[in-house]
Amino acid sequence: MLLLAYPRATVHCFEPQAECQPALQAVADAHPGAVRIHRTALSEREGTAVLRRPARHDQASSLLEPNEQMAERFPHVTDWHDEEVPTTTLDAWAAAHPLADDVLVKMDVQGAEGLVMDGGPATFAQARLVICELAVVPTYAEASDMRVMFDRLLDLGLGYAGETAQVRDESAVVVEFDGAFVRPRAARP
Repeated sequence: MLLLAYPRATVHCFEPQAECQPALQAVADAHPGAVRIHRTALSEREGTAVLRRPARHDQASSLLEPNEQMAERFPHVTDWHDEEVPTTTLDAWAAAHPLADDVLVKMDVQGAEGLVMDGGPATFAQARLVICELAVVPTYAEASDMRVMFDRLLDLGLGYAGETAQVRDESAVVVEFDGAFVRPRAARP
């Protein structure tokens, strides 16, 4: 989807789950040179961490433990297993892969957005657009709710530009949504 909007962009995907690699590689193969896969999790530190994975819903995998709201809001997401995965920080990765032009950061890391931000202050300062999953009802232990994340992103000089997607529970209550934040261009004389 990003390549449709930005056809000359290079998309860097960070995906630590081994089971997701074949599907992601197929996407990369369809866009030679434009999509690059990094088999690591972004976090606040380099090393390794435990990724919590449910048996049948890999989109819910997280570096954070699911909390009681997960079971209440999404009862089909069960049977959690642990997978040790490599981690790096966004700034450490960006130091080895210099970024040019407008930088877009999209975070869908199931409650661990704060960890990614903690490990990427320089990269976020460079970002022109940030799309971030925001928890109305946090479903992971120690996950920041949308108000905390709004404040963090606004403090970076970004402005709220709207939402792009919603996830609802079985009662149709919005549990999370993707918010877009843009860095205003400098006023022109």
